[in-house]
Formats: sequence, C-alpha cells, structure tokens
Amino acid sequence: MGAVVVIAIVAFAVLTHGSPAPENPTVKGGPGIPTKGPDRDAQAREAYAKVEELSRRAGTSWDLLLAAADKAKAACRGTEWEKRLEELRARAAHEKETEDAARELGPLVDELKGAVATDPEFKRYAELQPKFALALETASKTGSTRRDEIRTLQREYNGKYEKLAEPFYSEINEAAQQLAEEKRYDDALRKINTFPQHLRQSGAWMSLEKLKQDIERRKKK
Repeated sequence: MGAVVVIAIVAFAVLTHGSPAPENPTVKGGPGIPTKGPDRDAQAREAYAKVEELSRRAGTSWDLLLAAADKAKAACRGTEWEKRLEELRARAAHEKETEDAARELGPLVDELKGAVATDPEFKRYAELQPKFALALETASKTGSTRRDEIRTLQREYNGKYEKLAEPFYSEINEAAQQLAEEKRYDDALRKINTFPQHLRQSGAWMSLEKLKQDIERRKKK
C-alpha cells in the first residue's frame, strides 16, 4: 500500500512540474521584428557595422550608402545604434546634396552668362531672375566661391536694365503729372501705360504704378 502511495505522488509531481515552461512572449517579436535583449543588440550592431564599413569603402556612391542605411533601419530601431545610423545617414545625404549641386552649378552659370550676353534689350529679364536665385542657392550649398561671380553678373545685368528704364520713366512721369494736373486723368493713365512691357520689373515702373494708383484715386473724387 505504501508503495502505491509513493508512485502516485511521483506521478502527480511529473504531471504538474515536469512539462516545459511556456515561452515568454516578450522574448521574441512578431514577423520582421528582431528579437529583444542581447540577440537584438547584436543584430543592430552588425547591421550598423555593415553600413559604417561601406561608408569607408573607396568608390561607394552616396545612393548606395543611403540605400544600405535605409535597409538597416529596422534592425537598429529602438537600440543605441539607431542614433548612430541616423547621423551617418544624415552626413551621407548632405554630401550627396553638395555633390549634386556642384555638378549642376557649372552649366547653370554658363547658361546665365550666355543669356546675359545675348539679351541687350532685356526681354528675358523676368525669366532670368529666378535662375540667378537658383544659381546663388546652388553655390551656397556647395560653398562655392562662384557666388561672388554670380552676384557680380546679376548686379551688372540688373543695373543696365534699370538704366534702360530711366529715360522712359522720366518722360512718362513728367507728361502724366502734367495731364493729371489738368484733370485729364484718362490721358494721364494712357500715357503711363505706354511704358514698355519688358521693363516692368524695374524700380522705374514701380514708381509709375504708384503714380497710376494716385491718379485713379483722384479720378474717382
């Protein structure tokens, strides 16, 4: 009888304590999520090391390095390597932008020089101003010394443009003022509108526009 009791106790112990413990759901992640703990840190370190090694390899393109950094993001997320990876990626993106800008700057400056030289009547003035702005922005990105060259080119071009507009302004302003004094407001407005269209980006035209608005107010009284 005693032997039977001992066997029963042993069997009960095996049934209640001998089965394997259930898996801790926090140890493994779901599909595509690296395991947590030491294993995940090792995976993140390895993923970052591959990108860092690639960044030191001669001849590696910025596009290839950025693609590798993007691929390593998932493995590094939430670990100490995430910030390092992002810093490396940011440097690569900046260098790529600088390199691309330097490649674009030369043709852009050449285009501006050619346009300025072949536009004595300034009919392309409005079209070229945004290109000057783009050239200056591009030069700033690269830290190029050509910024001074671009500024000088723009200053000379714009100065000649304003100089060309001055005689038209002087003649039209005087005539329009006289007509307005005689209360011939419509004639004064028509005179102002004879100012050349291609010179209406100038400071001279801005002054005439103010005179035009003043005459229109006087006409309504």
